[in-house]
Amino acid sequence: MEQFGSLIAAALLLAVITLLLKNWKPEYAMLLSIGCVALFMGWTVLQMIPLFTTVSSLAGQAGVDSSYIRILLRCLGICCLSEIGTSLCKDAGQQSAAVQIELAGKVLILSNCTIKYRDAHWKSYGLDRWFSEFYCSEAFGGIPKEEIFKTLSKEYPGEYIMIGDRYSDMKVGYEHGFDTVACDYGYGSPEELKDARYHVKSVDELENLLLGTL
Repeated sequence: MEQFGSLIAAALLLAVITLLLKNWKPEYAMLLSIGCVALFMGWTVLQMIPLFTTVSSLAGQAGVDSSYIRILLRCLGICCLSEIGTSLCKDAGQQSAAVQIELAGKVLILSNCTIKYRDAHWKSYGLDRWFSEFYCSEAFGGIPKEEIFKTLSKEYPGEYIMIGDRYSDMKVGYEHGFDTVACDYGYGSPEELKDARYHVKSVDELENLLLGTL
């Protein structure tokens, strides 16, 4: 608790110094902001290492595959970095760059489910920690995913990768011209997934593919 209080005090002091520098040497103020973020982020990571170890241990005792935990932690890291990058760009007056960074960190769920199902799973599993939004076909009048995507791509412009285990997932990528990843360990049959660009047989393979290929 004392360490956290010291961190807050340091942050407030540096914030005041940064505000003073903005009127005198704006470029120094920006460098100071970046340095502060790096320092505080390093402190936060050090404090969270025991937490990650505990979560992994509990997951092992519960019989949860550790690969799921690794992917969730990576998603959390991407979200944190996106938020930091966005804030720094906004501080520097680069609004367009901030928007692009924010969009790059988005992970969306698009499902052929009902609104009730979506809301229940979003709350029960705390999916807001890992995903930006959860879209379902019922909210769009039951139209196909590839049609829903036309609307989503306007709200979230940029590059996409479609990951799924059914033909309806792959069809989104086929029709809109981006890479598809078929999860062969899911519910889909080999026939409906045969045209996907990439195939994975486990969560570990998916992780390796996303980090090393795409």
